[in-house]
Amino acid sequence: MTAYSVIKNMLWDSYGYTLPDDPSYLTNKILEELDDNGYKIVNKFLDDKPSNLEGRESGREVNVSTT
Repeated sequence: MTAYSVIKNMLWDSYGYTLPDDPSYLTNKILEELDDNGYKIVNKFLDDKPSNLEGRESGREVNVSTT
């Protein structure tokens, strides 16, 4: 069982809310939301478990670590 499926099941059991079956959909929605708010996220490898993301905010580089 992956961490994603554990969280998905926990949300369903506790709150009656579920997540999409495809976690990349959720990743893309997060990236869209950031983009809509003026943040440009450029990840080296777009997957469900990125180890390092790079982004730009107002012309200066922003490093985002997910570890």
